[in-house]
Amino acid sequence: MRITALVGIASLATGALAGWWLTHDSLTAKHQAHVSALRSQAADDLRHATDRAFELERQHNDLATKLEVANAQNRRKLDSVLAENRRLARDLGGLRDPYSLASSCALPTNPNPASGLTASPAPGRLSDEASEFLLDFAREADRAAEYAATCYDWVKRLTP
Repeated sequence: MRITALVGIASLATGALAGWWLTHDSLTAKHQAHVSALRSQAADDLRHATDRAFELERQHNDLATKLEVANAQNRRKLDSVLAENRRLARDLGGLRDPYSLASSCALPTNPNPASGLTASPAPGRLSDEASEFLLDFAREADRAAEYAATCYDWVKRLTP
């Protein structure tokens, strides 16, 4: 009886081991197939995302180029406006302040105030330095406005 019990236990152990082995192989193969499918899907998703990113980058570069060209054209226009304003100021005798009052105070003409005093120039006329400062300041304001408009256009076109 002992031998039969031992043979029975050995047969049961062999059957359990064979069952485990077949189940393990089946589950491992199934798991490997699932992992392989996930890897394949991930690779496809990555390729599609990379292609989309390249396409978006190309579109953004095209947009940036168009905006830079438009910005350069506008800067040239602003430079010609500045040149025209300088010419007009020069031809008309300088910039003027229509609300200024004539000064009755004599101004020194050189660093030595005792040598001679003269009355201020034509009422309302700004000095050449003040005129140039105002013209340059206006040009810088135009440049800032153009830059802001370009940035706004960029953001507006990028957002859906």
